[in-house]
Amino acid sequence: MVPRLEAVYEAMRRAISSPWLHVPLQEAGNAGFWRPEAELAIVALHEEVDSDSYWKGDPNEDRSVSRYVDFLKNRKPSWRQDRVKIHMISGGLTKCSFAAACSRCVKGPQLTGGLHRDICDTMHDPSVWEDVLVDISEAVFALQNRFELRGRPADVNQDGSVENDIVIRVNGWTIEASGPTGARRWRFDAATNSVVFTGPHVPPAGAQVEIEYRAGCS
Repeated sequence: MVPRLEAVYEAMRRAISSPWLHVPLQEAGNAGFWRPEAELAIVALHEEVDSDSYWKGDPNEDRSVSRYVDFLKNRKPSWRQDRVKIHMISGGLTKCSFAAACSRCVKGPQLTGGLHRDICDTMHDPSVWEDVLVDISEAVFALQNRFELRGRPADVNQDGSVENDIVIRVNGWTIEASGPTGARRWRFDAATNSVVFTGPHVPPAGAQVEIEYRAGCS
């Protein structure tokens, strides 16, 4: 009996590696798919454990989920690495009659800020599938509202908040953290070292976003 192989992370790595990136579509390859400057969304549907993901097929290699995530991000320029997302519909931390537990499937979305949906929930109520697919599609095509910073902003004027030391321009226009009525336009999230735009102030598709700040000492 031939064992069933469902190496979800290794399949992902191979799909965007040589030789497949150079094999024409007509020959079941992915030539022309990769654009370094584009966003990357991996969407996987998986019902097994991920015990078959071995880096380049070698069981002696580090096969951690974080290594696969780093592989994806390192294929992108630094200013695009935060737009690499893994979304997964799979078993969760516990198994059910429809799917095996898959902690590795949960970890990939956690490490990239993607979505994980438990297939056990959807199989108990098939009508939930529509909501799951809507959630995934909105996550893939949503406008970017979070911009990770390369350095840690310094509190230059020593007022206890770095927001007053960050200058943000969208398409050349300076955007203050709060509007005239006090409504928040953006905030600095210290936990992720990123600027997060709120509600209607999220930059439109194709906008040029500039974030200027003085880096502090770590």
